Amino acid sequence: MYNDGKFYSVGGWGGMGLDQLPGAANWVRWDLYKEMGYPDVETDEDYLEMLKEMQDSYPETPGGEKVYAIGGAFADPQGMGDGFVNRDYPLSKGYEPLEGNYAVYLNHATKQVEAPLQDPDSFFWNGVKLYYKANQMGILDPGAVTMSSAEYTEKINKGAYLSAVNGWQVMNKEAILDGLGMKDAGYMPMRPLEDVVSLSVYWESVVGGNEFAITSKCKYPEKAIQFLDWCMSEEGSRMITQGAEGMAYTMDGDVPSVTQQYLDDNAGGTVDMAETYGKWKYAGINAFQHIDVDSNGYYIQPEQIPNVDNYSAVKKDALSFYGTESFTDYFTQYKNRAGEKLPNVIWSTYTSGIGSKPDDIKQKYAQINEYMYKQIFKMIYAKDDAEYEALQNEAMEKVGELGVRDVVKWYQDRFAQLHTDLDPLIDQAMKAYGVE
Repeated sequence: MYNDGKFYSVGGWGGMGLDQLPGAANWVRWDLYKEMGYPDVETDEDYLEMLKEMQDSYPETPGGEKVYAIGGAFADPQGMGDGFVNRDYPLSKGYEPLEGNYAVYLNHATKQVEAPLQDPDSFFWNGVKLYYKANQMGILDPGAVTMSSAEYTEKINKGAYLSAVNGWQVMNKEAILDGLGMKDAGYMPMRPLEDVVSLSVYWESVVGGNEFAITSKCKYPEKAIQFLDWCMSEEGSRMITQGAEGMAYTMDGDVPSVTQQYLDDNAGGTVDMAETYGKWKYAGINAFQHIDVDSNGYYIQPEQIPNVDNYSAVKKDALSFYGTESFTDYFTQYKNRAGEKLPNVIWSTYTSGIGSKPDDIKQKYAQINEYMYKQIFKMIYAKDDAEYEALQNEAMEKVGELGVRDVVKWYQDRFAQLHTDLDPLIDQAMKAYGVE
């Protein structure tokens, strides 16, 4: 982690995580999407029209809850309430706001910094426009403007929303919806729209998310490094994230599998899994993430290994619709309509290595963030297209006055240095992981 010859550390909680499904994508109520005949959606406009039709056909839940196509928790503070617009939507297209800033985004397809605020047709403004149009069409929950994230989650769990671009908020809700009388209902991601440049499937973090070092005052440094060596191994990482071997999981040769007793206790919700099995009790010391795969191709945490036989009805139907044997195969090898394979790595090492900023840059992006936080909601709730366009033009001019170009230049210069420093390490790790 250091190259000054004096300090050394090892990074934990790193590696190359693999999600089976892209969390940032157009997730929809798949059972209703199926009823509609799996419409082929290419653009945001197509998507909104499909959602409008879905909402018209399914206006309320069996329990009488009013249903909306799109929700939000806009009343949460800056950095949370605006995340639906400045993070969730852009990431569903392949762009991530650097350190939460409106001014600069990392394009995960190119690994380069992009500045969307002064381009009226950028992915950022497309996201604001999507929420504006949803409001105009009556498919954005009018309560979103006063809603907290807790209230938003509560409405998801009531089946009140039909879609989300943040799939982590709606995935694996089948059992909850079934309990509300919505049999075989659930959310799955649609085929990516045509303006998607990258899918969030792999999570790269080769230098790790935590650092561990042995101090000069350690009485037994040799023992300490032996312990860290074990924590950094596949075996150590598996035990730390899943629990004790023989209790939480067993090994049949190189193949790990979770025990039935573990599954029963975990599903029951009455057992302290950390104390009983050791699951996550010492999380963070391990090198590999729970969704990393080991050298034999199995997940470090065996419960992540998919079992198609246990898939819900919507998962089985989506897998059949995709026409592949696994979700991982489909999304890691996905090609758009032009036949181009989409990249699918989220590059976390770059974003975690940005470091400190000059005071003037911090001041400028803070002012931009504060301004944009207020402006996007004015635009979403604009009364008509003319007001929307006027507010957009005002915003593009204002961020220029606030120094957006200086902020962008600093980040672009910093990333040029990061590429010089980190690319050799990342390239070596990617080769070892066998990820293209």
